[in-house]
Amino acid sequence: DIPQLRNYAQRVEELIQEYVLLSGDKLILHKVDPEPFSEEEDQATAYGLQGVPVNNAGDKLYFGLVAVTDNGDESVIQFFQPDKEEFLEYEVSKLLYQVTHPEPVTIGLISALDINGGFDMMTRQRKPEWMVMAQIKQLFEVEDLAIDSEVIESHIDVLMVIHPKLLSQKTLFAIDQYVLGGGKALVFVDPVAEQDISEMGLMSMDTEKFSDLEQLFTAWGVNYSTEQVLGDARYAMHVNLGAGRRVEPHLGVLSFDREVIDLEDIITAQLETINVSSAGVIGVSEGATTQFIPLITTSNRSMLFDRADFQNMSEPRELFNAFKPTGDYFVVAARVQGPAKTAFPNGPPESEVIEESEHASQTDDQTTELATQPNDVAVATPGGETDNDVPLLTTSDNINVIVVADTDVLSDRLWVQVQQFFGQRIASPWANNATFVINSLDNLGGSADLIKVRSRGRFTRPFTRVDELERNAETRFREQERNLMAALEETEEKLSALNQSSTAEQGGIVELSDEQKVEIAKFEREKLSIRKKLREVQHQLNKDIEALGSRLKAYNVGAVPMVLTLLALGVSIARSRRRAAQ
Repeated sequence: DIPQLRNYAQRVEELIQEYVLLSGDKLILHKVDPEPFSEEEDQATAYGLQGVPVNNAGDKLYFGLVAVTDNGDESVIQFFQPDKEEFLEYEVSKLLYQVTHPEPVTIGLISALDINGGFDMMTRQRKPEWMVMAQIKQLFEVEDLAIDSEVIESHIDVLMVIHPKLLSQKTLFAIDQYVLGGGKALVFVDPVAEQDISEMGLMSMDTEKFSDLEQLFTAWGVNYSTEQVLGDARYAMHVNLGAGRRVEPHLGVLSFDREVIDLEDIITAQLETINVSSAGVIGVSEGATTQFIPLITTSNRSMLFDRADFQNMSEPRELFNAFKPTGDYFVVAARVQGPAKTAFPNGPPESEVIEESEHASQTDDQTTELATQPNDVAVATPGGETDNDVPLLTTSDNINVIVVADTDVLSDRLWVQVQQFFGQRIASPWANNATFVINSLDNLGGSADLIKVRSRGRFTRPFTRVDELERNAETRFREQERNLMAALEETEEKLSALNQSSTAEQGGIVELSDEQKVEIAKFEREKLSIRKKLREVQHQLNKDIEALGSRLKAYNVGAVPMVLTLLALGVSIARSRRRAAQ
């Protein structure tokens, strides 16, 4: 009795029948109608299908799919939601892949950040794990790998690399061979990792806060610089700078919406908002053989700041003083797929030479022996085999990597509000950062064919006109506000200097001449005038938005009823004339 669902159900059944035809005799379709209070309804409930109430009598509608293998493995789509119609092919394909690969996806984690929590030396308390990591562990098997790992085991389905700073050549070689061997990777790098905190609770030195995989990126066809930080006026978030201060936009803290998120990729098609901070940009390097698919881009009102200038700023408004949009679109996150070559064409790296000063107690012969001793990673020649008969991979027909030029996207402060409730951490997400990460891991954890599936996404109607008015107002009045602030500071300095120079202490009494009193009164009036103009400028920021709201109210309250009244009068007159003619 629900036409929309009935039509959608027909499409679902036709698609599944197509799977059955293409599979030969590998798939068999059974249609079951779980009528109320029947054994079929009990069976549907046992499988975990979701029953949707359709009337006050308590009758439920079941519209799902269960895949069962001869071995008894099961996988379920609880309910085919019509608003996710564009993902139908992906969901059915994923169902079939999961039921034939029932083992949980294993995530290998290499991280230079305390994403799993740690110990705060300042407070002498343990820091909780990041909420994104807690959600990942609910859905996947996570295996922590050492930052100096020399091999990535084959049972790792997806390698997640976070803030890879100062990785050894052995670790880079292990990642290189893992990816070339068919392993998938999700990589987060950052020119300024704001969550990179030292053990003493202080931010690390500037040289230690950036991360890169330059050697691997070059082999994968990715261009990335640790010296550039992204700024975008179109997506600048308003940040709170402290008590008693006005909320201001920050060019380095960005909130991307669906206009710049890829709506054809299954990872990002359903996302609404992704927030980043002090992010970098990635692009296609010269001579790349891989396919570069942007997932998150910027607007054309963006530019790249030098990392040093970005870190040395004391106020976010300083970024606007140097802001000059380039008109270019930059990429923050992207897929990298296709053929690639190894980053180690000459074979595995040699052992790093051990400094003689570290082994002063050893003899020269011992030091020489340690410096030339082969490493644990077997040595091989290009295209040959290692000492322990492990073949050296030099090329791959298709690598699958997702690169994100920001690590702060994982931090709680950019996407979730965490509260304590009777010892339990309750998460209230206000952005889709975690969903983006989980979707990426879930997608990479599937087959290579499943990764290729694309989607048309869905369409939303944000208040783009209001957002545009806010951006134009900020741009229009920002310069005037700066000039008034400078004039106010200059006036206050003159007033302070005049008070100091005119002070003549005689017995503890301050005496001012008539001329000095006139000058002070003049500067006081000028100060009040500037402050008044400054308030007017700040009020102008919302004037256009308020005017738009007033016009919309006028249209809704006055114009729409008037149009309806005119239409009613027109219909009435037409009927009267018809009756008169008859």
